[in-house]
Amino acid sequence: MTTKRMTPFSYPGRFGLPSPLFFSSQSPLYPPFVLLISHMSGQWSSPLFGCMVDVMQCVDTWFCALCAMSRQWKAIEGQADTLDVTMCVAAWCCPLCVNIAIRVKVAEKYSIDEAKPVSCVTAWICGQCSLCQTHRELSMRGTWPGGMVCHKQPTDYAALK
Repeated sequence: MTTKRMTPFSYPGRFGLPSPLFFSSQSPLYPPFVLLISHMSGQWSSPLFGCMVDVMQCVDTWFCALCAMSRQWKAIEGQADTLDVTMCVAAWCCPLCVNIAIRVKVAEKYSIDEAKPVSCVTAWICGQCSLCQTHRELSMRGTWPGGMVCHKQPTDYAALK
C-alpha cells in the first residue's frame, strides 16, 4: 500500500478551494492549484484567492478598481480592452453593486455553478479578490478586459503551468 505524501496546496479543502495547510513542490513560484485552467462549465477556472498568479493584473485591479470594473463590464458585453467612463462613474457611485453585477454576469455567461447569494457575499466580503478572479476568468475564456497602468498585455495563463 502506497501513501501519497501531502505537500502544501496539494490537498483539496472546503468548497473546492485548496487547503492552506499544504503546499506543492511542483512549482517554485506558483502553487499548482492557481495555475489550473479549466474551461469546463460549472466551475471557475482559477480560485478566488489566486490573486498573485498575475501580479500586474492584481496591482491594476487593487489600485484602479473602478476602471477594472468598467473594463470587465465591457468585456462581458464582448468588447475587449475597452474603458467606459459611464461605467466608471457608476462604479464610483456604488462599487459593491457593480462588483456583484460583474460576478453574477460572468457566472451566468460561462455557466459557472455559483448561486447568486454566494456571488453577492463573495463580492461583498472579498471584493478585490473577486474582481481579480473575474478578470482572470474573462481572460482565460478569450475576452481580455484590459489593464490600466501595470497590466498592458494579456497574460498567457497556460504558459504559467
